Amino acid sequence: MSTFFYVRRFIADLPPQTVFVTRELLTFGDRKSIDWLMCILVRRETILRLARGVFVRNDVGMELPSLLQIAEAKARAFGKLIIPTLENLAQKRDLKKPPKVDRREKEIPDYAGVAQFSVIGCKGNFYTEHGRVTFKSIAPRKFFLHQEKVGKTILAMWHATEKAEYCPVRLQDYEQFNREEKKRVKELSAWAPSWLHFYLHPKEARADIYAPWSIFPMLKERPTEENPSPFVQESGAFYTPKRNARKGRHRLLLLPTSPSRALSYLRSSAGSESPDCVLQI
Repeated sequence: MSTFFYVRRFIADLPPQTVFVTRELLTFGDRKSIDWLMCILVRRETILRLARGVFVRNDVGMELPSLLQIAEAKARAFGKLIIPTLENLAQKRDLKKPPKVDRREKEIPDYAGVAQFSVIGCKGNFYTEHGRVTFKSIAPRKFFLHQEKVGKTILAMWHATEKAEYCPVRLQDYEQFNREEKKRVKELSAWAPSWLHFYLHPKEARADIYAPWSIFPMLKERPTEENPSPFVQESGAFYTPKRNARKGRHRLLLLPTSPSRALSYLRSSAGSESPDCVLQI
């Protein structure tokens, strides 16, 4: 069977209004063939191109996918996840960042377009049926804090910087934190900047409040003997400081633990200038 048959069957088996990307079809053929087939199907109006590399089956009476669905599919094609920008989180909580003068001339402003999202990795932008979408780079620590409800509030305060005016009563009225969530805010304060940690940390030390060992979703507990960390084997290469050797100063030669390798190296270098000190590790 041909590549065209497999691609048509894959698209026909998708549920209605399911967004798919070109990368999902690369198991049926090379990139050049898949791109050529997508171009043919778009011309026949079998599928609709929502963005570059993002498509949907053109069913009768279908609704155009939302901008969020298109952005998630585009990010998934490059192995990324998207979250709202920190500015959006701050605006929902009535936190305004003091204006900052930016004298750099940019061809495209940072917040141009119809929507902006944050991703781990390189930033970029692309055009969709709804308009231009911007991906902004974000630190992994901020991305993982966003996975929790209280983490979104911490990120909003983080974005507003220490110069903004905070109102704990107004924030509590918006978030409606319960007792456990208030405790979680104090625990996650250890992962915030020092100025924000001073604002959020418990005023008195408590035995039931401690900083999480990790905020990575797939690594919540410390590794045990049953699941040890990866073993790193040190290299047995020889090391001689080049700076001291150039200037004729005292040299320190590090030899590997294997006696046979160390002896063979010393014999081979017997004719050369011997080091002043030999240290075996």
